[in-house]
Amino acid sequence: MCIFIGLGMHSHAGAWERGKGESPSCNGGAKSMKGESPSCNGGAKSMKGESPSCNGGAKSMKGGSPSCNGGAKSMKGGSPSCNGGAKSMKGGSPRCNGGAKSMKGGSPSCNGGAKSLKGVAPSCDDGAKSLKGVTPSCKDGAKSLKGVAPSCNDGAKSMKVPVRRYPAAEKSINGVPFRWGKATPQLSCKCHRFSIRL
Repeated sequence: MCIFIGLGMHSHAGAWERGKGESPSCNGGAKSMKGESPSCNGGAKSMKGESPSCNGGAKSMKGGSPSCNGGAKSMKGGSPSCNGGAKSMKGGSPRCNGGAKSMKGGSPSCNGGAKSLKGVAPSCDDGAKSLKGVTPSCKDGAKSLKGVAPSCNDGAKSMKVPVRRYPAAEKSINGVPFRWGKATPQLSCKCHRFSIRL
């Protein structure tokens, strides 16, 4: 009976020789666990703060960033996810996919090829360089959108004011449209139909 208890105590002491803090599990490859980090898988070197998971390839997790996948080096602020290729996420930009370098302001998504998003521009697809003002969508080939231009498709370079369009042969004088005939303008005056009979 005493021999069995002695072996059990020896095994228990050997397993928890260097256990420190409240870290219930620390798997292979983890060197140090401090604070309230419940799991630290292979490849993670240091976990500090309240980062519940730190997978292979992640070097440092600080603050309230719950997940930091392979390739991400640093996560600071309130950025919940930072996928491979993204280097830095600051401010309130929840997603920053591969190829995007910087996201500042209220631009929720910035896809590959877009360099900068400023103002209230919810979406900026490949090829768009700059979006300013209230421009909801700007597709391939559009370079600049200023003012209230809701859509700017392929090949359009600039949209500044809402332009009222008339048919092909229709012109205007002082804002009042009239239609040109073959040789002379035909105005809307048809008094020749009326005559005075005595």
